[in-house]
Amino acid sequence: MELESILDDEENHRLEFKQQEALTDNHSVAKQLVSFGNREGGSIIYGITDEGEIEGATIDEDLHSVIVSSLARTKCDPPVQFKHRYYSDIEIDGNKGDVFILDVEPGLSSPHALIKGGEGQTREYYIRTGSESRPIKTSQEIDQLFSRDIDPEFSRRIHVQSSFTESLSTAESTPQIPNLFSTVFGLLSEEDKEILTENLELREDLPRPYFEEEEDSPILVKLIKELMPFVLWHGFVYWQSDKIPSRDPYFERLELKDFKIDHDGDILDSVLLDESQLTQFIGERSAIRVPQGTEGTISCGTDDEDNKRSYLSLEKQDHFDIRFYCQYPMNALRQGTPGRYPGYLAPDLNSDNILSFQGSIVVTGDFAFPDSEDPQITNHVMFKDALIEFSELYDWDTFLDECANKAIYDIQRSVEELQRELL
Repeated sequence: MELESILDDEENHRLEFKQQEALTDNHSVAKQLVSFGNREGGSIIYGITDEGEIEGATIDEDLHSVIVSSLARTKCDPPVQFKHRYYSDIEIDGNKGDVFILDVEPGLSSPHALIKGGEGQTREYYIRTGSESRPIKTSQEIDQLFSRDIDPEFSRRIHVQSSFTESLSTAESTPQIPNLFSTVFGLLSEEDKEILTENLELREDLPRPYFEEEEDSPILVKLIKELMPFVLWHGFVYWQSDKIPSRDPYFERLELKDFKIDHDGDILDSVLLDESQLTQFIGERSAIRVPQGTEGTISCGTDDEDNKRSYLSLEKQDHFDIRFYCQYPMNALRQGTPGRYPGYLAPDLNSDNILSFQGSIVVTGDFAFPDSEDPQITNHVMFKDALIEFSELYDWDTFLDECANKAIYDIQRSVEELQRELL
């Protein structure tokens, strides 16, 4: 990247502006090397003011490249890897002077420590957060640093399938959590159920309801899409009871009334499910336990990125942002059991009056290392791990891999597929 475009940026966790005088402070230089090496690496630019302008200083490239190389080896353990760039008497926006840049590489093994003292050496740890290089002092943050999972991000797709009868009564299938839909359907009147199951005629050449455009999709598909974030929330309420410490004062209750509801759908606003019915489903005082300061959002029906998605998000500013995106193809319903369902597990599902829905939940998470000291970082990591474990309860592929007599079922399915081809 050219120097001029770099100077257009503001200081951040990968960019620092320093005046020439800071290059003569060996402790400061070593600390910067350690803090950048312990995060994602980045550039430390000497000869620049905090405003991103050339200072007008004179810098001896040979002298300082030797000094910095020595500091990276002797004051940083393990040594920090870097390259340097030098601009002599460069002029930008009317300002002219020398510029010396250290491009620090991120550490790949043990965290870098700043070595202080002679025989009685001490080790200090620093990390780049925001536009600062801050010390790491608490045992919890040091543990996180040594895990080398500094800024964990994850994204995974969970395939979801479940079944119910055309009259929207419960049909036993596994995994069980998606069958919470059946609980909701049980709150509906017979008239509402008839409305939901209208227009589910099958096209002869497709083993599933067919519709050309999203607005033509059956109302049942739309309801499933709008309800999924509530089903996720409801499932987490009961699942987390033995996962999140109930007596830990750092975790607080987050009820559904505390969520921001971003509702762009139209089914939940209709007479099909009124507020009292939803309250009956979710429980008036039901709550999930979350780290203090966590905010929840439920979006029903649409999203800025993809109008076929709804989502549930849990976010704590500067700490984590976790989202469960619910995605369904337009042909989300099919007649009969879910695809690849082991028929021997529930023979009653092999019936023409069974409807199955299929889709996916995309779970994304961003856990940035906090800009300020975080004594609760262990709890934040525990909460992240609990949410990942929870999402896997829905995973159809995992269920199939672990179900009993899977090998027998695979052989049976292969024989049936061969028979169909021969016919």
